[in-house]
Amino acid sequence: MVGKKIPPKAPWMSEEKYQQLYGHLLTPKENGNDIEENESKTKKQADDEQNINPDDIVKTNSNKNDRFSKEEAIFNEYLDPKDNGNKISKDQEQPVSLYERNKQMYLQKQLERQKKAQLEQVFKGQANVNNLVINHYNERTNITMGEKRHMSPIIKLKNFNNVIKYILISKYTKQQGVVLELACGKGGDLIKYGRNNISQWIGFDISEQSISEAKRRFLTMKRKHQLNYQTILAQGDCFGHSLAPIVANLPECRFPCDVVSIQFALHYAFETEQKARRAIQNVSKSLKIGGNFLGTIPDSEFLRYKLKKFPEDYDKKLKWGNKVYKVEFESDNFIKNGYEWDSPFGQLYTYYLKDAIDNVPEYVIPFETLRSICDDYGLELKLKKSFTQFFADEFPEWMKSLSRNQLEGIKRDDGKYGITGDEKEAAAFFYCVFCFEKVRNVEID
Repeated sequence: MVGKKIPPKAPWMSEEKYQQLYGHLLTPKENGNDIEENESKTKKQADDEQNINPDDIVKTNSNKNDRFSKEEAIFNEYLDPKDNGNKISKDQEQPVSLYERNKQMYLQKQLERQKKAQLEQVFKGQANVNNLVINHYNERTNITMGEKRHMSPIIKLKNFNNVIKYILISKYTKQQGVVLELACGKGGDLIKYGRNNISQWIGFDISEQSISEAKRRFLTMKRKHQLNYQTILAQGDCFGHSLAPIVANLPECRFPCDVVSIQFALHYAFETEQKARRAIQNVSKSLKIGGNFLGTIPDSEFLRYKLKKFPEDYDKKLKWGNKVYKVEFESDNFIKNGYEWDSPFGQLYTYYLKDAIDNVPEYVIPFETLRSICDDYGLELKLKKSFTQFFADEFPEWMKSLSRNQLEGIKRDDGKYGITGDEKEAAAFFYCVFCFEKVRNVEID
């Protein structure tokens, strides 16, 4: 064996696997205490890289009477007072070899480095957020076209979000209405609108690949789900520019509309005040008097609640999360500014949601700022609730109108309905619903 070349250990290969393959060729020194030391260092490094949860930093700051403690109590009382989460037992877990786990970790780190490099360019003003968002959703379109939805590790979360959207859409969309969906993505709500018997659905999105996939989906679903309404799709920037040039090329669009919907996307508009105002201008100009502007956004009060748990002298990245989602703020100015944002615009954070969103830049939407801008353009607030409260308030009334698949999709092991475990914070607490009604016309340039 003397002189035989020993291959170097791959960066994602575990010591255990390396020893199994080449241990008999190593010297006693290479095969001894050094291995334990390396494994110890690897474990410590992995521990250091875990996200820090603000709940574990300052326990004394928690207030049993705060809004989110109350909402969690409401949610648990309505659904399951003895909620222990939906953790999978060790007997149910699929075994994963140490070799494969380390390989996956290495590849994930490589991807994270690439994303980090892109984000650093955004932070330095050397790259456009729109381009990063477009690339992300183009990639997601390619991925989802080749996979089955029911195999998603966050299928319960997706089902819960879809029930929330279905109830919101059904509550504020009138029969035979005309709907404009901005940032429509791949057309995930096509069936929801079909069940509400609308006459025309217009979808705009910044991602050309998402628009192509939405067209394909509609043709596939049209006969199966009896989607009898007219569909018009076009690519364009819904927030940074006026919709007029897009609409000018679509003479069949029946403007003004009865509903304008923006689902899980309005936060991209809050990069600047100009962009946020342009987005709401587009909404207002597209709506008729009495029409509704509805959507789902990250709840700024929940973000504020989490950030306030960090102490004033905290000197690391402001980040938290669990196995399902992660949030990381680029700046600590919220804490340095006395636990308040110094501007309602441009408050950047990155958001990760397993099997859905991969560390994409988003912006905080301080809700009172959104309300003020909407008021400037003739839109009056009708509804604003967290997913938790909205579900608790509306589910009993709408339960009978939900399909069997929708009900089965949010049915828990105990026979009750809702969402539990890590997914609950990532959906029920992180997001809120809103609806504004257009009450007056406003002169807009």
